[in-house]
Order: sequence, then structure tokens, then C-alpha cells
Amino acid sequence: MKRKRIIILLGVLLSFLTFGCGEEKQENQSKNENEEVSEETDSGKISVWSTLSQEEMNYYVSLYKEANPDGAEVEVTCIPEDDYVSKLQAAFAAGEEVGDVMYIEITNFGVFKETGVLETLNDYEGAEDILEEQYEYVSGLSKNSAGEIKGISYQATPGGLWYRRDLAEKYLGVSEPKEVQELVKDWDTLIETGKKVYEASGGEVALLDDATTVWTIMQYNAKGGPWVDPETNTLLADSKIANIFQLAKNIRDNNVDAKLTQWDASWTAGIYDSEKYIMMGLPSWGLPYVIKANTPEDKWEEVAGNWGLVEAPQTYYSGGTWLCMSATSENKEGAWDFIKTMTSDQNILTKGLIEYEGDFVSNREAIRKAIEEGHTDQFLGDQNYFEVFDSIASNITAVPTTKYDTQCVNSFEAVLSQMLNGDLTVDEAVASFKADVQNVYPELVFEEDR
Repeated sequence: MKRKRIIILLGVLLSFLTFGCGEEKQENQSKNENEEVSEETDSGKISVWSTLSQEEMNYYVSLYKEANPDGAEVEVTCIPEDDYVSKLQAAFAAGEEVGDVMYIEITNFGVFKETGVLETLNDYEGAEDILEEQYEYVSGLSKNSAGEIKGISYQATPGGLWYRRDLAEKYLGVSEPKEVQELVKDWDTLIETGKKVYEASGGEVALLDDATTVWTIMQYNAKGGPWVDPETNTLLADSKIANIFQLAKNIRDNNVDAKLTQWDASWTAGIYDSEKYIMMGLPSWGLPYVIKANTPEDKWEEVAGNWGLVEAPQTYYSGGTWLCMSATSENKEGAWDFIKTMTSDQNILTKGLIEYEGDFVSNREAIRKAIEEGHTDQFLGDQNYFEVFDSIASNITAVPTTKYDTQCVNSFEAVLSQMLNGDLTVDEAVASFKADVQNVYPELVFEEDR
């Protein structure tokens, strides 16, 4: 899950949690090299590193201990996402200790999964079975180019368009998901619908929150290929890069978006009561961690049933967190038990994540069961929105992630903002993006098309 922004939204303070690890390390170092370390000391404790909040990690650890009371004692270190990758890279380079288990977001996962710093999980009991039970795109992203499993995710993050039913009815004349779906079934239709909203509202209301909703949809799966081809080190073709810039520009030029800035304070503050836009593009975690998180709890009954979900013009996912094991872990048995339990235990997936957190998990059986039982959320009334996400997730084809993805995403976001502000043309935006990436990674191959 893309948690940096979510954590800002929730106002959660991240902190480091220590459990006397230094004392334990000194004690172990003082032992005679030939002295046998007790099984309890060796396999009874694991460390977990994460960018999630302490509150979230405490919850996940409680799920693990409930499912496996005799499992390892878990020590958690929460690290701000901006510092996470650099801290991991520095520790790996220096041969220093890292977490036995590391929560790694999808873009950063590509930085490490082609290296030897993450344990290969193929031969661990049940690993292949877990992937077999997951949505194909999730299991595909879990492997490196050699087919080695380098991490396992407990969640899937298919994305759609979340919309306000009252505003849809007022400016489009329809509010039910099937009717709204027809008005955004492809990009041309969406733009035409956006023009009608702008005209009907006298320019006061837009169809979309922000043109960067296009970027949310396109950046992972829908852009037409991987940022960098792992076999040739070739950057995504110019034409495909330009398509994203041009689409966002068309959205902006035709007054389809409200010209807000996703993730800033005014955007989040307006999620509950803003009438400036009808819909926004967010993945599955957008409901619990963005829409609900930014609606006052005493207003939840007021907005009950007023949200709906439809598919975006292109199938996409956004974010996702993988549980990875350090190749140098001294407690691989305990680390694997934690990863296996958190990604395959049906009680955790259903009661701990789907029912309690509202998370859309990667295990197909758990999701299908939730659909059969009529899973919904008070914000969406009686819409079984997991059916929508199941359809999307089942049709996503994973594109490779590499060590270059983080830089590509950061560079693209910065250039997109400049273009939408009118500082760059589409061609200039493409050139600026490529120059920015090439400055960091001169070894990449740049071609107009491939």
C-alpha cells in the first residue's frame, strides 16, 4: 500500500520502537563462540521493519499472535517512508542488521528483488501454494526476472473510480453504478461526460478531482509497459510516456477536473463535504484509508450509502505492500512463519483484514467468500463493491518492476505538475522526464519507440 501519503492523511506519528535489542546483542556477543545458543533464543524472536504506523503494526502483530500463540516474539521498528529505502540500502551495503522481515511497498520492492539481499522463498513450505491462491498479478509481482519469490503480499490493490451519488444524480441524472459506469467507460466518453458536468454546473463542479487521477490510474499497470524493460534496460517508449501527459492535459484543458492537488490538506479536507467534484481515482485502500479516514466519524451515518464505485477507463492497481525476508536473517524459520501466517491464514485475511480493516486481500478464496456473503460498507450502501474489485484484479497483467521505478515515478510526478501548470508542453515534458531519469541512471537506453 502506498502509505506515505496515507500516513500524512491520518496524521499518524511514526516512531522507532526499541525492545532492548542492544542489550540482547551484547549478551549474545559475550557468549563463547562454541557455546550452544538455546533454541528459544534462536527461533523465538524476530525483528520486523516497516513504514506503516506503530498503531497499524501493533494491530498486525496482534493478529499474528492470536493466530499463532506459540509463534515468535515480534519486535517492530517503524521507519518513515522517506528514509526507508536509503536506510535499507545503507544497512545492506555495510553488512549491518536489518529486519528479519521487512514490509516493502511495491515501487521500492523493485529496488531489491533482483539483488541477493532478500531471501528467495521458493523452497519454503507453502510459499508456492500461497501464490497459487492469489490474484495472478500479485503473485507475478512477487517474483524477480528469474522466477524467484522475493516477497509475498497479503493484499491486492485494484483501483477504480469512487464517486458521490448525490452529485452524480444532480449533474448527470444517474447515480447507480451500472448507469455511471457507462459515462466513464473509456477516456473519450469520460472527457465528454466531464464537459457536461462543467456546463451543467456553470463551471462550479468538475467530474474529477484532479488531472493527476490519470496518473494514479496509469503509473503502474495501465501505462502500456514497465518503466524499464528489465532485459534491455530500455525506458518506456516516448509515445507511451507522451500518451499519459497528453491525456492529463486533455483532462485539464477540457475542464474535466477541479484543478485540486491530490494529497494536500485542502484535498483531504474536502473529501467529506466538498462539492467541487464528483469522482476520484483511488485503489481499494482508498475507502478505508482515505475516504473514511477523512470523514468525521460522527458524520458516517449521514454519508451512508452516498458513495459508489465503478471501473476506470483502464484496468489498474496502485500500491501494495510485500513482506520480505532478509537473506542474512538468523531466524529464518520464525521470519517465514510470520510471513506465511500473515499472508495465508484465512481468519486473519477475513476477520482481521477484510471485515475489520476493509482491506482487499490478495487471496482469491477469501475475497470470493466475502462476495458470496454480500460484503459491503456503510459508505456504499448495498453495493457489493468487492465484485467490482474482483473483476478488476482478475484482469490485471503484472508488468515488471525494477530498481529504476522509484526514480521514474518521482521524476514523472514532478514533470507532470509542471506541465499541468502550463510551464511545459507535452513534448517538453517527455524530454524533461527522460533527462531527469538519465541524469540518475545514465546506463539506461532511451529510444523513441520499442
